[in-house]
Amino acid sequence: MGKGFLRLKKKIYLNILIKSLLCGLAVGLLVLSTLLYLDRQMIREIELFVSILCSVGVMFLVTGLLFLILRPSKRRLARRLDRKLQLKEQVQTMVAFEGETGEMYSLQREHTDSILAEAPLKRLKMMRGVWISAVATTLSLAALVTVVLIPQKQAAEPVTPEGPPQKEETPFEVSEWQLIRLQNLIKEVKESHMTDGAKTSVVLSLENLLTELPGVKTASAMKNAVVDVIKEVRAVVKETNTYRAVSDTLKRGERSPIIKLGDTL
Repeated sequence: MGKGFLRLKKKIYLNILIKSLLCGLAVGLLVLSTLLYLDRQMIREIELFVSILCSVGVMFLVTGLLFLILRPSKRRLARRLDRKLQLKEQVQTMVAFEGETGEMYSLQREHTDSILAEAPLKRLKMMRGVWISAVATTLSLAALVTVVLIPQKQAAEPVTPEGPPQKEETPFEVSEWQLIRLQNLIKEVKESHMTDGAKTSVVLSLENLLTELPGVKTASAMKNAVVDVIKEVRAVVKETNTYRAVSDTLKRGERSPIIKLGDTL
């Protein structure tokens, strides 16, 4: 092939390579923007170097595929030159008979190649595709900048489950008449017909309660203290009272210390 044809061929191939690189860069930037967005918005955790590696790989892959697809063969290039330069299939004829010998073939090749050598590159309109690819790359770069400027989503702090609402404690203050009744109860127990061991234990429990109540500030604490004393008295009565002793107590009309304690508080 003549110098004119090779000159245009190199220009066209270079133009296709630039367009392929720009398109590959646009796609690579778009992939990088997507991966960064997923990571920054906590949708999927992706390391930065992995995102960059993936985007670079996609860029080279797209660039190579586009160059292979867009690169024309000699016959396609000849048809394109004939169409753009309006040479009426002169270039296609030169390519079709490039291996033929003879004066007529030589003259045709020299004439066509001289036209190609002087043909202005503007008539091939190669820059249109480059500008479109450049715009696509700019848009992808703008998308990347936008993703970087978007505030990064912070990881949500673990929510501590709240337990059931705490009920306010009802205040309690022992009254003078309650203390007097408790003292009278202790006196009644001392004068009762209970066995000496049981009487001593019950009196001790009641006296401890009498000492503890002035310091109790809530109703729940008061209830707990009274319940503990009731349990102690019940255990003493259960262990020491025989059936006969209980019968005698009932015959005398005495009430249980447990019932009396409940009445008191």
